[in-house]
Amino acid sequence: MRRQVPYGHPDFGKLIECPACDTLMKRRLGILDGFSSLRGDLLKCDFTHFRVVEGAQFAYEAAIAFARDPKGWLVLHGPNGSGKTHLAAAIALNLRAKGRPVLFMRVPDLMEFLRHAYDEESLYVRSVGESGSMNLLDRLETIRRAPVLVLDDLAAESDTPWVREKLYQILDYRGVERLPTVVTLNIGPNEWADKLGARVADRLGNRLIAKVIYNAARSYRQAQESDAAGGGA
Repeated sequence: MRRQVPYGHPDFGKLIECPACDTLMKRRLGILDGFSSLRGDLLKCDFTHFRVVEGAQFAYEAAIAFARDPKGWLVLHGPNGSGKTHLAAAIALNLRAKGRPVLFMRVPDLMEFLRHAYDEESLYVRSVGESGSMNLLDRLETIRRAPVLVLDDLAAESDTPWVREKLYQILDYRGVERLPTVVTLNIGPNEWADKLGARVADRLGNRLIAKVIYNAARSYRQAQESDAAGGGA
């Protein structure tokens, strides 16, 4: 659209984005969707394929409720292999099926995506196409403004000040704006400050917006191995 301004105005004749349409954000989200971590076997991780074993009931019900009405934050923590990623992917798939824009990213993938913004000539940047034209601020702004953001395995890569700062920038913005967010991690609240930094821990533990759920299920992989061993005995 063009603004109605007199001749000689700096914006005279210039095309500007319609603020009501937010087409730039939608285009950037479309670009990031091609980089989404929601691929491969995760595309099969819907709610119907989730086994509600002992200890997983509360996490399952919370994920169903969030997918039905995505508001606030859902923070799922628990041991490795307990189904947290499956539930996070199920939320994203459910919302996507309903036409809701959602961005699912594993945190190591997210950090790689941000780091490569510094190297426009890298093979990695060229491999993700148009997103190579997005600088670091573009990428960070798109991620933190995503209508629904799912961050999987938050504690997988948080051992440098740069990573902690980027996580804080994303989570702080989304907390202030009350944007629907899902986070999974394999460490409990008592470890968040040491592993993620005090500021990130404070945002995750903000009970005004975040529902923190412990998934107490034992590892599905270990259970399957145990069942297989028992069956063969």
